[in-house]
Order: sequence, then structure tokens, then C-alpha cells
Amino acid sequence: MIKKIVSLSFVLMLSISSSFAISAPADDYAKTKYPIVIVGGAIINFDKFLFIDYFWNIEQTLEKAGAEVFVTTVSASHNNEVRGEQLARLVEDIMSLTQSDKVNLVTISMGGPTGRYVASVYPEMIASISTIDGGHQGIPIADWIVAGEELPMGLSFMLYRLGNFGLTIAGWVLGDGELPVDTAAMAYSESTAGSQEYNALYPEGAPTSECGDGPEVVNGVRYYSMAGAKPFTNFFDPSDYVLYALHKVFYKNGDTSDGVIGSCSSHWGKVIGDDYPMNHMDIANQLFGITQRGFDPVQLYMQQANRLKNLGL
Repeated sequence: MIKKIVSLSFVLMLSISSSFAISAPADDYAKTKYPIVIVGGAIINFDKFLFIDYFWNIEQTLEKAGAEVFVTTVSASHNNEVRGEQLARLVEDIMSLTQSDKVNLVTISMGGPTGRYVASVYPEMIASISTIDGGHQGIPIADWIVAGEELPMGLSFMLYRLGNFGLTIAGWVLGDGELPVDTAAMAYSESTAGSQEYNALYPEGAPTSECGDGPEVVNGVRYYSMAGAKPFTNFFDPSDYVLYALHKVFYKNGDTSDGVIGSCSSHWGKVIGDDYPMNHMDIANQLFGITQRGFDPVQLYMQQANRLKNLGL
């Protein structure tokens, strides 16, 4: 589903937001040649619910600076090929609507590998793909879930069924109930083994060294990646406590992550940075912009749009 979204402002939330005011950029600062298509991750995957924009204040800020932006929704849980084909059809619709030859994909979390599928299979439609905290090499929590498939008495099967049921209900509530869900397929796609298999099939932009950069341009598509490395960023955000706990459980001392995805796993194509002070919710500017004090995730999107603009994309 493609929707153009308009946010309502919440004075109370903004008053405790961590971000400092930033002077308004020029009206064409983010005016890219091709539309920007934002792609969400897994499980929490919606564009707007009631008054809540999932990508909080991101689309609006980009548009004020000249960008043409579309927020897309694909299956909340499935493998990257299924999600990628859904995204490809949405990209075709956007290209037709805007009369554009290509689009710029900007993705978060599992949206990164999903977007890479489209860039690999349909490179003629993609000018660039910028992945933010994409788990390209797999994530520990997915390895743990997949390993749990050895649980006795079909317990893992029941858990997957429960996950499918819950996400299906959530999809109908959020307006995307027609999209298929497959929690087992999602878990394997996000695991280390599943990611290795996927990367072998769609290697464009893969790092050429461990935790290094990959080629910036492959088949005419530019590949970029960015990531946060601070699981806990704001005392007022309840999700930070969960992400901090996940980091402690699934990562060793000295490892850096956003609470879910390790810094090295985020690398793909040219690495813009992998140590931004943000966690896995901050990458969508959630919860309502309550993020690291003095750091505004929205500006990460703005800077990348400006980078693409300056490249003629």
C-alpha cells in the first residue's frame, strides 16, 4: 500500500522531544531528481495508524525541503523475495504516478534486504538504495528463534502460528490485512544462515571485507548504508529499556548494536556511518521524536536526500 501521510502535532510530545531545533534548510535541499520511496522493516510495518505516522515527521520534513516522498507498506512478516516483489509492484505504481524513470529507496531494518531484492532483480527501476540499520548479515535474535524450532511437541510451530495470527489481526487493524504473513519465513530470512543464502543470490553491494564497505555502484544502482549504535538514548522512551535489554542478552561486551542489529551487520555498499547515537526505534524517529538529546534522526534522511540530489539522483 502507498499512502501520502499528514501528521498531527502533539505539543506535549514535542516539548519533551530530545531533538534541538534546527534552522530550516533551503526549499530545494532534498529535491532529488527521482522520488524517495521509504520502506519499513518487519513486524512493525505501517505508514499511518489514527494520528500516528510510523516514520514520525520524516516525510513531511523531506517534502518541505523539496523531495517527493512515498511511504510504502509490505508484508509485516515474510521472506525478502515475497516482500521484494510486493515492493517492486509499488515502485512500478509510483513510477507511473510520477512519470519517473527510477526511484530512490530509503529503507530501515528488514526493509534493507527487501529493497536490495528490487535493486538486484529490477535495477532499471532503482537509482539508489540507502539502508538504515539493515540486518544484512543476520541478527542474533533471529538465530535464537530459528534454533528454537527444535523445541519439543511442536511448540515452535504453535509459536509461529500464533505470530501469524497476531500479525494478521494487526494488519487488518492497520489497514493492510490483505498482505500475507509467514513468521517462520521471516525468522529464517533474518537469521545468519538465511542471510548468507540470500546474499549469495543477491550480492550487489556486498562488503568486500569483514565489517567493511562494498562497491558504491553496481549495475547502475548506488548502494549506501547507515546505522545506529546506541541501544538506550532517552529515559522518556519506554522502548529504550527493551532495546537495551535485548542488546545485553544477544551481544557480547564490546559489540555495538542498535539493540537489535549489530553495527557490522548493517554494512552494505558505501558505509556513510555505523555509529550514530540512535537505536532501532529511533531510525523511524520513534517514539514521537523522543530520541537522543542533541541528535535528530530526521536530519539523517535529509542529509542523505541532499547527497542523492548532489549526485543527480
